[in-house]
Amino acid sequence: EVRDALAWLRILADPLDGQAVARLCASPACGLSDATAVELAAGLEDDDTAFARRIFVDPLPPTLDADSRTRIERLRKIVDALEPYSAAALQLALPAVFAQSGIVAAYAESGDRQALANLRKLRELASDYQDRNREAQARDFVRYIDEIGRVDFDDREADWPATDAVTIMTVHAAKGLEWPVVFVIDVWPPKKPQPLIWLDHESGALLCREGRDDAPLFHVSHWLWRPDDDGFIPHEDDVDGGPSAEERRLFYVALTRARDEVHVLGPRRYSASNPDGVPNPFMRETEAWIQAQGWVADEPSPPAGAGARQLKLAMDVSSSAPETETYESYPAQLQPIAHALPPLSYSVLHAYERCPRSVTYRAVMRLPELRRGPSEELDDALADAASLDAAEPGALLAAGDFGRLVHRALERWARGRIASAVDVEGSALVDQAAAELQLCPKNAERARAVASVEATMAALADWDVLRAEAPFTLQYGDIVVAGYIDLIARDPRGRATIVDYKTGVTKSSAYSLQLAIYRDAADRVYGLSGAACAIGRFDGERFALEPLDVPSDSDVRERIASVAAGLRLADVTARPGEWCWTCPYRAAPCDAYR
Repeated sequence: EVRDALAWLRILADPLDGQAVARLCASPACGLSDATAVELAAGLEDDDTAFARRIFVDPLPPTLDADSRTRIERLRKIVDALEPYSAAALQLALPAVFAQSGIVAAYAESGDRQALANLRKLRELASDYQDRNREAQARDFVRYIDEIGRVDFDDREADWPATDAVTIMTVHAAKGLEWPVVFVIDVWPPKKPQPLIWLDHESGALLCREGRDDAPLFHVSHWLWRPDDDGFIPHEDDVDGGPSAEERRLFYVALTRARDEVHVLGPRRYSASNPDGVPNPFMRETEAWIQAQGWVADEPSPPAGAGARQLKLAMDVSSSAPETETYESYPAQLQPIAHALPPLSYSVLHAYERCPRSVTYRAVMRLPELRRGPSEELDDALADAASLDAAEPGALLAAGDFGRLVHRALERWARGRIASAVDVEGSALVDQAAAELQLCPKNAERARAVASVEATMAALADWDVLRAEAPFTLQYGDIVVAGYIDLIARDPRGRATIVDYKTGVTKSSAYSLQLAIYRDAADRVYGLSGAACAIGRFDGERFALEPLDVPSDSDVRERIASVAAGLRLADVTARPGEWCWTCPYRAAPCDAYR
């Protein structure tokens, strides 16, 4: 399943990738037999693209049977449907692959939970890569996968998702893995125990640590103490007791398991296990390296002898005033750290303007959402959008299964209009959408969805549909904004109009920023300048279009830049409101709602 998904991404990167095409021909999406593949490859030129051209471009051989022709035509249609995503951001391309290829739906239908977990792991890997490379496309991710395939990495089966868990393991077991935040604890290697028996390579003698009476032997003591030619034993401070090369390699592995933050913990002051109060060499080297970069350590090591001054000695009664010189050298306040900024969506922008804390917790600090709702199956891009955009008031996708059902049915209707297909009744569209989303709506909910879909179809019957679920990725300086446009169509007067589906009673003006971004996307991505904007409102079984005036491009850029600046500084300003009731961080850990 993972190799099949990667093959689809390779097709997005290079439609004439012969190996990827061969993989897809044998995948469940096409299912060509080996004999048919051999027949298609017969007589081809010695060219890496020849087989791909035979499948996608050249006329099929007249001797090919009808079943194989049908399978290849289905494969061609899927590739055509994915073609608009070839230059889209990775966060849009991979969900589109999952949805259009049917790979996730197939494994969900068969109940293969392990395959679904593996696909989730691929999606998480792609998401992490996108966070580090905001403008990454399918070709970049494929190149990255090829690179890590040449080195050792974790190829175990994926565990079922547990984003709210802490993984505890040894450094050896962590090789090849990566986490956003890593804690390397107890950086204080114990003294290496000496074996009872070992070989002295200089003399060739086999040494035993203890004699018959358990007393140390002279030869053994001579080997351990290493006296010089005059019989003097070196001072213990002059003996190199530092870490070995293997320990240094392991410490390097531990540090490089972290993607965003690494915390190194170890004793640096006096304690029963550290009577000298001296930090581990790794701790000293790490802090020296930090200082060499010109960075400020949040907890610098105490000066030499500070540990002894902090001891509470019963004999020291000369003064009861606490000594504070150790703490006075600490910086009063750390400089704010600029955090990496993930691609933004309108829902993130809106939620941040409403309450910066919740968005910073999720998008920057990546805190787990403890008050999570029902888990969504990994079925398509719309499910991802529903889970990410639930904070957006009135969003159709946030209206539960009903919203997803209506949204998918309208998408099918719009795509049918684009393809000039025969109109399908609203009930059939809803049933097809329910099958795709694996939903079983109750009769009343199904009837409500059918009425909503048919009302929309009637209101837009005279419109010329141009795009449905149109993906876009926009660059505002160094800020990336991505998303989907529900519908782009020309009204009966011929004017291009952007329609976004909404429910509820929120005023249309609340969506002005969203539609302004969509209008910019229609202009820059799809070449439709000056498009009108409207909200498509669902109210019970009725549908109405509400025209909307949107802010200027300069206002849009200013608001986006303001949100981006706050996220980079990890702004956790809390603005309590009615949204606190559905906030995933309510009381865990945010208590501003009180």
